[in-house]
Amino acid sequence: MIPYLNLKKIDIESMIYNPLELIKQKALTPGNHLSFSITEQIHNEVLSIPMNSSLTNDGIDQIIQTLNQY
Repeated sequence: MIPYLNLKKIDIESMIYNPLELIKQKALTPGNHLSFSITEQIHNEVLSIPMNSSLTNDGIDQIIQTLNQY
């Protein structure tokens, strides 16, 4: 089991990109009753990390090294 990683505690921003599976979004109401197990699994496992042009090479290295520990 992967130990709990609190990225915020070590100043690495992270977030859940879509708090609700796309198929469960209000705009897709006709498909809300459907179940897609692989989509659900991916939704529960994906984490968004910093990716933008303002990151320095040192910042990128810190993120990579931290995540590689887990």
